[in-house]
Amino acid sequence: MEHAQHTARLENLYAHARAAEQSEGWSTAVDCYEQVMRVDPDYRDTVFRRDFCRDRQRIMDLQEVLRYHASDGRWQTVLDVSEELRQLDPAAADPDGLSTRAHQEVEHAQHTARLENLYAHARAAEQSEGWSTAVDCYEQVMQVDPDYRDTVFRRDFCRDRQRIMDLQEVLRYHASDGRWQTVLDVSEELRQLDPASADPDGLSTRAHREMEQEQTEQLETLYTHARAAELSEDWTAAIAYYGPLTDEGKEYKDSKQRRSLCLEHQEIIQSMSSGYDSSNPAKTLEIAAHCGALAWESTSLAVDIWDEPRIRIYDMLGVERLTIKTGKRWGPYVVAFSPDGNRLVSKGRKGAIIWDANTGEKLLHVPVGIEVAAAAFSPDGTCLATGSDTCTYIWDIDTVEKIFWSEQRLVKAVAFSPDGSRLVVADSGGLKVWQPNTALRIFEDHRRFLNAVAYSSDGKRVAAGGDDKKVHLWGSGQARELPHDAPVSTVAFSPNGALLATGSYDHTVRIWDATNADMICNIPHDEMVLSVAFSPYGTRLATGTPHAVTVWTFQ
Repeated sequence: MEHAQHTARLENLYAHARAAEQSEGWSTAVDCYEQVMRVDPDYRDTVFRRDFCRDRQRIMDLQEVLRYHASDGRWQTVLDVSEELRQLDPAAADPDGLSTRAHQEVEHAQHTARLENLYAHARAAEQSEGWSTAVDCYEQVMQVDPDYRDTVFRRDFCRDRQRIMDLQEVLRYHASDGRWQTVLDVSEELRQLDPASADPDGLSTRAHREMEQEQTEQLETLYTHARAAELSEDWTAAIAYYGPLTDEGKEYKDSKQRRSLCLEHQEIIQSMSSGYDSSNPAKTLEIAAHCGALAWESTSLAVDIWDEPRIRIYDMLGVERLTIKTGKRWGPYVVAFSPDGNRLVSKGRKGAIIWDANTGEKLLHVPVGIEVAAAAFSPDGTCLATGSDTCTYIWDIDTVEKIFWSEQRLVKAVAFSPDGSRLVVADSGGLKVWQPNTALRIFEDHRRFLNAVAYSSDGKRVAAGGDDKKVHLWGSGQARELPHDAPVSTVAFSPNGALLATGSYDHTVRIWDATNADMICNIPHDEMVLSVAFSPYGTRLATGTPHAVTVWTFQ
């Protein structure tokens, strides 16, 4: 009887447990199964079923925990709980698809964090100008998400900055080797990337200066060759050299004008195969300039104005191109070009002044201490001879030191020999020839009150004009006298030494054969002639009076 009751009780508890299990009342089922086990631990499959229900209860609890964390977006915790569920029952590990979503959310968060990290590294590298590292980081971001933030823009910006940095190093390298044209080429590429980066350390600016200097030196070399050819009357070579100096409307110095003159002289020479006729000069230009003295240098005529404290410089068309204010009005009248034509000497207050013949800039004051009446450059352009009422000096132009001096009265004219070894001086006592380097007087003539003096280009003849109405010509051991009808004010040899031009207060200019002293022609003027000058090629003659400068061309 007791055994039957015991069995009935176990059956009843087991039945309750199974019923609870069927209705998923896992906790009730576990309690019932444990009551059965306390009575009979080996009753049927109670242990198995108790454990099964306990697991199902644990699963149900974990799923609730999982849903709770999912509702708060704690997706990593959701995955942790899901893993525990999977170990209990893989089929129960993804309730409502929340574990799947958690995987997606965590992957997205990791993806986002990785992008943020790469982007932050890129930005940090960019801030420290580590452009190459920044480019690498931005490209990694783009491999994951090509549209992430402003990655494409920043990658391109850093790539440009890296390119700029590389180009700047290339520019510095070429600058260190003096390859200035390459520097400018690299600078232009930099300018297209970033104008503000195109001149690192001022090297592009320097490159421009160096290239301009190089171009100027090349032009100056051409110009020097052209001038040398011109002075040697090699017109074809001079024209060829001047050509590039006038290309494309870019004229270097006075190249265009000089080339035109060379062409003109070439035509003259070609048309004068049998020589020119100095007996019949033609008036080709008249300039309304009040002339006290004049000087001719290639394409320029300089006139010391009779009644103004000015020197005016005219081109070969008679157009005034420069005015120099000397500050000294009235006579004596002094004007002379340096051998290279770039400088000009004039009288000044208590001395002589050397000017830039191209710009009119004052270059040097020669402190004679008294008014000068005569001045001449040495053939090499390094010295200047001056004459005054009391003394003759030779000055070193660079140091302004006296390298020769001689006491003389009322000096009116000075002239160097073509080789610069002698200086001839005309004064009230006559004519003296000095050897400056030894201070020896090697010739003297006492024909008094001479006004003008000149050396022939071969150094074999000296001419002087004076108040005695005569031109005195020394050479070949002879002294000749050439007549005028009034005091002689000016004398000049032609560049080849064959002709001598003389001007006088008798209103005439006379052309003489310098060899035999025969008069070739007489050129009448309206008033006294104060100055004469041959062109550098000897084909023209300029004459100056108080109201005009006239240019005569030999036919």
